[in-house]
Amino acid sequence: MCCVDSLEGAKAISDGFGQCSGAPPARLLIEAGMRHGRCGVRTVEEGLALARAIQSLPHVELHGVEGYEGLIVSDHASQDAAAVVGLPADRAAALRSLGLGSSVRGS
Repeated sequence: MCCVDSLEGAKAISDGFGQCSGAPPARLLIEAGMRHGRCGVRTVEEGLALARAIQSLPHVELHGVEGYEGLIVSDHASQDAAAVVGLPADRAAALRSLGLGSSVRGS
């Protein structure tokens, strides 16, 4: 599995796998990020646009959504937990609702 958060990254992986005769498609996960974070799509809309673009690329398959919540830290643990519970699953559900990968999962 490879994580992507941009069309440029997905295209690079697609191009690379296209040069490997007989290779299976690369399995991609859309990385969900947090505001002011280092990487990842920031909104569901960005994730959906990337998912649509990935569907049109050869040599890659969209397999899910992932995110790292470890950087969301404050003095309010219950608020921190509420900020991240269900985010990957919600984004995966949004992808499935648009028919973008019936087997897409969030983790």
